[in-house]
Amino acid sequence: MKLNFKKLIATMLAITATTFGSVGIAETFVKAQTASPGAGAYLATVGFDKVVAAHTDIKMQINASQTVTKSMIVLGRGEIDISSMVIAQTDNMRDKKAMYSKLEDAPELHANLRSIFSFSAGHFHFITYADSGIETFEDIKGKKVFLGPPSGAASKWSRDLIELATGYQPEADYEGVLLGWGAGAQAMTDKQVDVFVRPAPLGGAIVQQFGLNNEFRLIGFSDEAVAMPAMQAKMVKGNTMGTIPAGTYTGQVNADTDISTLAFWLVMGSSPATSADTIYTMTKALWENLDEFHETAPLLGATTRDSAFTAMNVPLHLGAYRYYKEAGFDIPEHLVPPEAG
Repeated sequence: MKLNFKKLIATMLAITATTFGSVGIAETFVKAQTASPGAGAYLATVGFDKVVAAHTDIKMQINASQTVTKSMIVLGRGEIDISSMVIAQTDNMRDKKAMYSKLEDAPELHANLRSIFSFSAGHFHFITYADSGIETFEDIKGKKVFLGPPSGAASKWSRDLIELATGYQPEADYEGVLLGWGAGAQAMTDKQVDVFVRPAPLGGAIVQQFGLNNEFRLIGFSDEAVAMPAMQAKMVKGNTMGTIPAGTYTGQVNADTDISTLAFWLVMGSSPATSADTIYTMTKALWENLDEFHETAPLLGATTRDSAFTAMNVPLHLGAYRYYKEAGFDIPEHLVPPEAG
């Protein structure tokens, strides 16, 4: 019996097409870490993934509820592909300061950080219940204050801001409570702490939850505190004094007043270990479909062509650099990656 090789090959090709035709081009998966749901870093990461997944074959595997300053370490080691970066803390990593002071390879990890784009991440909210007797920062003396997670940048900022407003030190003047975000929110719900400090997007559920069954107050900085040279010195590296507009939250007893507080930007980051082609494709998808990114959350509307490099202090990823150069962005010299030659 003779085999009809032409017919056999045609049959095999047909089977292959039937079996694999619906699969198309293989998907590329990138690993990402981000903050807890509702946080600005989380919203930006999810929004980035949404746009990229809709327009490319790249999808993120997102590990949420992480501390961003710790994720920066994992990113520097090349163990993940995407993470937000706290702008001020990249310098601390480079200089082995603050939470990176005991990390021997911190400078080397910093050298492996790369930027993709900047985004507005939210405002610091100092929250207390209406019946706490606390109306100003001076009133927290002797009280319990949730500052943030033990090793994150947020807890340091909370301490610094309280000190700038009052001169108070944790333990000496008030009890500073360090817990994970979920445990901290539960402690506030159970009224085990008097003040809950949370960097969060404006109008989000992270803050609004406290007005569902109780009335709460937001503590703001006075004009005098804002004008202090020491406070103004903090308004660098992505930080600025912003406003929580009156009427933002339901259940807020002082909702008729604008609240002055710290606003901040973050940078979406990667590492040289991630393919330049992958990051190029992701960056291109973001900027060519920016309206879809904006739809994820109101605060992401601040991401525009003019704000792409806001406060960015780490070189661009080679893939992002290639896209920005191709698209005619004005790239600051200090953001040109060493890989660009």
